Amino acid sequence: MKYSVANTYSVDERLIEGWILASLISNTDQGDVSVNYITEKSFLEEAQQTIKKFDSFEEDWDSYGAQRISLDAITNSLDFLDLLELKQQDIFHVSPSPLGGVTIELASGEKNIEIDFLPQGKTEVAYYVGDKLVKEDARVSYNSLQSWLNA
Repeated sequence: MKYSVANTYSVDERLIEGWILASLISNTDQGDVSVNYITEKSFLEEAQQTIKKFDSFEEDWDSYGAQRISLDAITNSLDFLDLLELKQQDIFHVSPSPLGGVTIELASGEKNIEIDFLPQGKTEVAYYVGDKLVKEDARVSYNSLQSWLNA
């Protein structure tokens, strides 16, 4: 993608292994001169950093009696994000759960999957089409998640 700003600067963006590499080029009388390189975090990396911050949440972090986020839930959700990175699967949303877990949402069109990583290593998976719950499961299988999203 190439952007120009008032014919003075242009930015060339390329997606490289999940990172956006943008080179800022200044147009001078002597030709184009590369001035800077800019990198931007991928959403996956932001999701990982966000989940790691859940470890600092205390009891009642939402002021409605939420449980502290369990280390099991944090570890298992981060492991799952590593798998998503290998499979190049987009993440729609991550959030803490008031039950002490971590929720990761995947989406494709009208389909949405919520994976809840709960304390004691348990998981719950909910499949939605629009707002309608169509299926629930207690197992996380990446292949079945991907097949359902892409069907």
